[in-house]
Amino acid sequence: MILSVEEIQKSYGKEKVLHGVSIRIHQPEIVALVGPNGSGKSTLLGIVTNLISPDHGKVKILNRTNKDPEIFRYVSFMQDNSVLYDYLTGYDHLQFIGDVQGISKGQILSAAERVGMESYLHKKVGKYSLGMKQHLLLTMQL
Repeated sequence: MILSVEEIQKSYGKEKVLHGVSIRIHQPEIVALVGPNGSGKSTLLGIVTNLISPDHGKVKILNRTNKDPEIFRYVSFMQDNSVLYDYLTGYDHLQFIGDVQGISKGQILSAAERVGMESYLHKKVGKYSLGMKQHLLLTMQL
């Protein structure tokens, strides 16, 4: 089993956002999570990636709990650019991830080069275009 989401419930105050959501993905495939604004898509993905705690239910990825950090060696999640800090450079973001994951400066620079962002790597993210931010987010996953 690649992903098992069982009876996930989540509320914010009195507003119930997720009402017993269950999903099972057995084999590699492309899956779309579609719904109107405010329907809980980002909340569900936050729960799957253990960034948000559910009120009820459980998540398993590759037959392991989503609380096991080892699974994120095999699975990644690219958020929207709201996770970026305008006052930091692209390199600052990558260096933080490198420090946490034990990735060398050379590996960081190599990943930035592969994505094609070496020309603006040391500029503040607040000056980035949307495409540049997406390059940074992609590089953060490598």
